[in-house]
Amino acid sequence: MTWHVAQETLTGYVDGTVDAVAGSSVEQHLVKCADCRAEVGRLVGPVAEDPVLSRAWDGMLEQVEAPRPTLVERLLVRLGVAAEDALLLGAAPAFRTPWLAATLASVFFAALAAASADSRGMLLYLLVAPLIPVAGVALAYGPDADETWELGVAAPYSSVRLLLLRTVAVLVTTLPVIVGVGLLLPGQTPAAVAWLAPSLAGVALTLAAATWVSPGHAAVGVSCAWVALIAALSGPAFSMPWLVLAPERLPAYLAVAVVSGLVLRARIGRLHHLGGTS
Repeated sequence: MTWHVAQETLTGYVDGTVDAVAGSSVEQHLVKCADCRAEVGRLVGPVAEDPVLSRAWDGMLEQVEAPRPTLVERLLVRLGVAAEDALLLGAAPAFRTPWLAATLASVFFAALAAASADSRGMLLYLLVAPLIPVAGVALAYGPDADETWELGVAAPYSSVRLLLLRTVAVLVTTLPVIVGVGLLLPGQTPAAVAWLAPSLAGVALTLAAATWVSPGHAAVGVSCAWVALIAALSGPAFSMPWLVLAPERLPAYLAVAVVSGLVLRARIGRLHHLGGTS
Protein backbone atom coordinates (compact mmCIF):
# COMPACT_ATOMS: atom_id res chain seq x y z
CA MET A 1 0.00 0.00 0.00
CA THR A 2 1.20 3.53 -0.76
CA TRP A 3 -0.94 5.29 1.85
CA HIS A 4 -2.10 4.62 5.42
CA VAL A 5 -5.03 5.56 7.63
CA ALA A 6 -4.43 8.59 9.85
CA GLN A 7 -3.54 7.76 13.45
CA GLU A 8 -6.52 9.59 14.91
CA THR A 9 -8.88 7.78 12.54
CA LEU A 10 -7.45 4.41 13.54
CA THR A 11 -7.80 5.34 17.20
CA GLY A 12 -11.42 6.34 16.64
CA TYR A 13 -12.05 3.09 14.77
CA VAL A 14 -10.69 1.03 17.66
CA ASP A 15 -12.65 3.09 20.20
CA GLY A 16 -15.81 2.83 18.12
CA THR A 17 -16.25 6.60 17.84
CA VAL A 18 -16.02 6.95 14.04
CA ASP A 19 -19.20 6.94 11.96
CA ALA A 20 -20.34 4.02 9.80
CA VAL A 21 -18.92 5.46 6.56
CA ALA A 22 -15.46 6.05 8.03
CA GLY A 23 -15.53 2.66 9.74
CA SER A 24 -16.36 0.91 6.47
CA SER A 25 -13.55 2.76 4.70
CA VAL A 26 -11.05 1.80 7.40
CA GLU A 27 -12.07 -1.86 7.23
CA GLN A 28 -11.70 -1.91 3.45
CA HIS A 29 -8.19 -0.53 3.86
CA LEU A 30 -7.20 -2.85 6.68
CA VAL A 31 -7.80 -6.04 4.69
CA LYS A 32 -5.10 -4.88 2.27
CA CYS A 33 -2.62 -3.12 4.55
CA ALA A 34 -0.53 -5.18 6.99
CA ASP A 35 1.05 -2.04 8.49
CA CYS A 36 -2.29 -0.54 9.51
CA ARG A 37 -3.48 -3.91 10.83
CA ALA A 38 -0.34 -4.03 12.98
CA GLU A 39 -1.10 -0.54 14.26
CA VAL A 40 -4.66 -1.60 15.12
CA GLY A 41 -3.17 -4.57 16.94
CA ARG A 42 -0.94 -2.24 18.95
CA LEU A 43 -3.92 -0.05 19.83
CA VAL A 44 -6.14 -2.90 20.98
CA GLY A 45 -3.31 -4.45 22.98
CA PRO A 46 -3.36 -8.09 24.12
CA VAL A 47 -6.61 -8.77 22.26
CA ALA A 48 -4.61 -8.67 19.03
CA GLU A 49 -2.82 -11.83 20.07
CA ASP A 50 -6.11 -13.73 20.24
CA PRO A 51 -6.03 -16.54 17.63
CA VAL A 52 -9.75 -16.04 17.04
CA LEU A 53 -9.10 -12.46 15.93
CA SER A 54 -6.29 -13.65 13.66
CA ARG A 55 -8.56 -16.22 12.02
CA ALA A 56 -11.24 -13.56 11.56
CA TRP A 57 -8.80 -11.27 9.72
CA ASP A 58 -7.57 -14.15 7.57
CA GLY A 59 -11.12 -15.16 6.71
CA MET A 60 -12.07 -11.59 5.81
CA LEU A 61 -9.01 -11.26 3.58
CA GLU A 62 -9.80 -14.55 1.86
CA GLN A 63 -13.38 -13.47 1.16
CA VAL A 64 -12.35 -10.05 -0.17
CA GLU A 65 -9.66 -11.45 -2.44
CA ALA A 66 -11.63 -14.51 -3.57
CA PRO A 67 -12.02 -14.41 -7.36
CA ARG A 68 -15.70 -13.89 -8.08
CA PRO A 69 -15.69 -12.14 -11.45
CA THR A 70 -19.06 -11.49 -13.02
CA LEU A 71 -19.87 -12.18 -16.65
CA VAL A 72 -19.38 -8.48 -17.43
CA GLU A 73 -15.98 -8.45 -15.72
CA ARG A 74 -14.82 -11.56 -17.60
CA LEU A 75 -15.95 -10.06 -20.90
CA LEU A 76 -14.17 -6.78 -20.19
CA VAL A 77 -10.95 -8.59 -19.28
CA ARG A 78 -11.18 -10.57 -22.53
CA LEU A 79 -11.47 -7.25 -24.38
CA GLY A 80 -8.20 -6.10 -22.83
CA VAL A 81 -9.48 -4.09 -19.86
CA ALA A 82 -7.29 -4.30 -16.75
CA ALA A 83 -8.72 -6.50 -13.99
CA GLU A 84 -9.05 -3.62 -11.49
CA ASP A 85 -10.80 -1.47 -14.10
CA ALA A 86 -13.10 -4.35 -15.04
CA LEU A 87 -14.06 -4.81 -11.38
CA LEU A 88 -15.10 -1.17 -10.98
CA LEU A 89 -16.76 -1.01 -14.40
CA GLY A 90 -18.74 -4.15 -13.64
CA ALA A 91 -20.37 -2.34 -10.71
CA ALA A 92 -21.45 0.57 -12.92
CA PRO A 93 -25.21 1.19 -13.24
CA ALA A 94 -24.82 1.00 -17.04
CA PHE A 95 -24.15 -2.75 -16.76
CA ARG A 96 -26.95 -3.50 -14.33
CA THR A 97 -30.22 -5.10 -15.35
CA PRO A 98 -32.47 -2.31 -13.94
CA TRP A 99 -30.64 0.36 -15.96
CA LEU A 100 -30.69 -1.67 -19.17
CA ALA A 101 -34.35 -2.57 -18.69
CA ALA A 102 -35.29 1.07 -18.01
CA THR A 103 -33.36 2.17 -21.10
CA LEU A 104 -35.08 -0.38 -23.32
CA ALA A 105 -38.52 0.44 -21.92
CA SER A 106 -38.03 4.19 -22.33
CA VAL A 107 -36.72 3.90 -25.89
CA PHE A 108 -39.41 1.48 -27.05
CA PHE A 109 -42.15 3.63 -25.54
CA ALA A 110 -40.76 6.74 -27.22
CA ALA A 111 -40.28 4.86 -30.51
CA LEU A 112 -43.87 3.62 -30.49
CA ALA A 113 -45.03 7.19 -29.97
CA ALA A 114 -42.81 8.44 -32.81
CA ALA A 115 -44.03 5.66 -35.13
CA SER A 116 -47.49 7.22 -35.05
CA ALA A 117 -46.12 9.98 -37.32
CA ASP A 118 -47.65 12.49 -34.92
CA SER A 119 -45.56 15.54 -34.05
CA ARG A 120 -46.05 14.92 -30.33
CA GLY A 121 -44.80 11.36 -30.76
CA MET A 122 -41.63 12.64 -32.42
CA LEU A 123 -41.34 15.25 -29.69
CA LEU A 124 -41.34 12.51 -27.05
CA TYR A 125 -38.68 10.55 -28.93
CA LEU A 126 -36.44 13.61 -29.23
CA LEU A 127 -36.87 14.35 -25.54
CA VAL A 128 -36.00 10.81 -24.47
CA ALA A 129 -33.33 9.50 -26.87
CA PRO A 130 -30.63 12.19 -26.49
CA LEU A 131 -31.06 12.47 -22.71
CA ILE A 132 -30.70 8.78 -21.79
CA PRO A 133 -26.87 8.88 -22.15
CA VAL A 134 -26.83 12.13 -20.16
CA ALA A 135 -28.78 10.43 -17.36
CA GLY A 136 -26.34 7.52 -17.49
CA VAL A 137 -23.42 9.88 -16.94
CA ALA A 138 -25.22 11.36 -13.92
CA LEU A 139 -25.48 7.84 -12.47
CA ALA A 140 -21.89 6.92 -13.31
CA TYR A 141 -20.22 8.17 -10.13
CA GLY A 142 -21.07 10.17 -7.06
CA PRO A 143 -22.45 9.83 -3.52
CA ASP A 144 -26.06 10.33 -4.63
CA ALA A 145 -26.17 7.58 -7.26
CA ASP A 146 -23.30 5.13 -7.01
CA GLU A 147 -23.75 2.34 -4.44
CA THR A 148 -19.99 1.65 -4.52
CA TRP A 149 -18.99 5.29 -4.05
CA GLU A 150 -17.83 4.89 -0.44
CA LEU A 151 -15.63 1.95 -1.38
CA GLY A 152 -14.18 3.95 -4.26
CA VAL A 153 -13.32 6.81 -1.94
CA ALA A 154 -11.59 4.42 0.45
CA ALA A 155 -9.55 2.81 -2.33
CA PRO A 156 -6.43 4.46 -3.80
CA TYR A 157 -8.05 4.73 -7.25
CA SER A 158 -8.49 7.82 -9.41
CA SER A 159 -12.09 9.07 -9.30
CA VAL A 160 -11.45 10.91 -12.57
CA ARG A 161 -10.45 7.68 -14.30
CA LEU A 162 -13.45 5.86 -12.85
CA LEU A 163 -15.93 8.51 -14.00
CA LEU A 164 -14.50 8.59 -17.52
CA LEU A 165 -14.43 4.79 -17.78
CA ARG A 166 -18.03 4.57 -16.64
CA THR A 167 -19.03 7.30 -19.09
CA VAL A 168 -17.63 5.13 -21.89
CA ALA A 169 -19.59 2.20 -20.45
CA VAL A 170 -22.79 4.27 -20.58
CA LEU A 171 -22.20 5.17 -24.24
CA VAL A 172 -21.31 1.61 -25.23
CA THR A 173 -24.42 0.10 -23.64
CA THR A 174 -26.87 2.87 -24.52
CA LEU A 175 -26.16 4.32 -27.95
CA PRO A 176 -26.42 1.07 -29.98
CA VAL A 177 -29.79 0.28 -28.39
CA ILE A 178 -31.28 3.70 -29.10
CA VAL A 179 -29.90 3.84 -32.65
CA GLY A 180 -31.14 0.31 -33.37
CA VAL A 181 -34.65 1.09 -32.16
CA GLY A 182 -34.67 4.41 -34.03
CA LEU A 183 -33.74 2.73 -37.31
CA LEU A 184 -36.88 0.61 -37.02
CA LEU A 185 -39.08 3.69 -37.16
CA PRO A 186 -40.78 4.02 -40.57
CA GLY A 187 -39.46 7.04 -42.44
CA GLN A 188 -37.39 8.29 -39.50
CA THR A 189 -33.92 7.10 -40.48
CA PRO A 190 -32.34 10.61 -40.42
CA ALA A 191 -33.75 11.35 -36.95
CA ALA A 192 -32.62 7.94 -35.69
CA VAL A 193 -28.99 8.98 -36.29
CA ALA A 194 -29.05 12.78 -36.18
CA TRP A 195 -29.91 12.85 -32.47
CA LEU A 196 -26.42 11.47 -31.76
CA ALA A 197 -24.95 14.95 -32.31
CA PRO A 198 -26.93 16.72 -29.55
CA SER A 199 -26.63 13.65 -27.30
CA LEU A 200 -22.83 13.59 -27.50
CA ALA A 201 -22.82 17.36 -26.96
CA GLY A 202 -24.98 16.83 -23.87
CA VAL A 203 -22.65 14.16 -22.47
CA ALA A 204 -19.56 16.31 -23.06
CA LEU A 205 -21.28 19.35 -21.57
CA THR A 206 -22.34 17.32 -18.52
CA LEU A 207 -18.77 16.17 -17.90
CA ALA A 208 -17.44 19.70 -18.33
CA ALA A 209 -20.06 21.12 -15.96
CA ALA A 210 -19.20 18.36 -13.45
CA THR A 211 -15.91 20.18 -12.85
CA TRP A 212 -18.02 22.82 -11.08
CA VAL A 213 -21.04 20.93 -9.74
CA SER A 214 -21.97 17.28 -9.13
CA PRO A 215 -22.67 15.06 -12.19
CA GLY A 216 -26.32 14.85 -11.17
CA HIS A 217 -26.81 18.61 -11.06
CA ALA A 218 -24.88 18.99 -14.31
CA ALA A 219 -27.14 16.46 -16.04
CA VAL A 220 -30.28 18.22 -14.80
CA GLY A 221 -29.01 21.53 -16.16
CA VAL A 222 -28.15 20.02 -19.55
CA SER A 223 -31.56 18.31 -19.72
CA CYS A 224 -33.37 21.56 -18.99
CA ALA A 225 -31.33 23.32 -21.68
CA TRP A 226 -32.25 20.61 -24.23
CA VAL A 227 -35.97 20.88 -23.42
CA ALA A 228 -35.79 24.67 -23.70
CA LEU A 229 -34.03 24.41 -27.07
CA ILE A 230 -36.70 22.07 -28.44
CA ALA A 231 -39.41 24.43 -27.19
CA ALA A 232 -37.71 27.39 -28.90
CA LEU A 233 -37.17 25.68 -32.25
CA SER A 234 -40.21 23.45 -32.72
CA GLY A 235 -42.72 26.18 -33.42
CA PRO A 236 -46.16 26.82 -31.90
CA ALA A 237 -47.47 23.98 -29.73
CA PHE A 238 -44.34 21.94 -30.53
CA SER A 239 -45.72 21.30 -34.01
CA MET A 240 -42.32 20.76 -35.70
CA PRO A 241 -39.97 19.18 -33.14
CA TRP A 242 -37.76 17.67 -35.88
CA LEU A 243 -36.43 21.17 -36.62
CA VAL A 244 -34.09 20.73 -33.67
CA LEU A 245 -32.24 18.18 -35.84
CA ALA A 246 -32.12 20.31 -39.00
CA PRO A 247 -28.84 19.69 -40.90
CA GLU A 248 -27.68 23.29 -40.43
CA ARG A 249 -27.87 22.88 -36.64
CA LEU A 250 -25.81 19.70 -36.35
CA PRO A 251 -22.44 21.53 -36.64
CA ALA A 252 -23.47 23.68 -33.66
CA TYR A 253 -23.95 20.57 -31.52
CA LEU A 254 -20.56 19.25 -32.59
CA ALA A 255 -19.02 22.61 -31.73
CA VAL A 256 -20.55 22.43 -28.23
CA ALA A 257 -19.09 18.92 -27.84
CA VAL A 258 -15.61 20.10 -28.92
CA VAL A 259 -15.62 23.18 -26.67
CA SER A 260 -16.91 21.11 -23.74
CA GLY A 261 -14.16 18.58 -24.37
CA LEU A 262 -11.55 21.32 -24.25
CA VAL A 263 -12.98 22.70 -20.99
CA LEU A 264 -13.00 19.18 -19.53
CA ARG A 265 -9.39 18.66 -20.54
CA ALA A 266 -8.35 21.93 -18.93
CA ARG A 267 -10.27 21.32 -15.70
CA ILE A 268 -10.27 17.52 -15.48
CA GLY A 269 -8.43 17.63 -12.18
CA ARG A 270 -11.54 19.24 -10.65
CA LEU A 271 -13.75 16.22 -11.38
CA HIS A 272 -12.62 14.56 -8.18
CA HIS A 273 -14.30 17.30 -6.16
CA LEU A 274 -17.71 16.21 -7.47
CA GLY A 275 -19.40 19.50 -6.83
CA GLY A 276 -16.70 21.29 -4.85
CA THR A 277 -15.89 24.90 -5.54
CA SER A 278 -13.82 25.77 -8.57
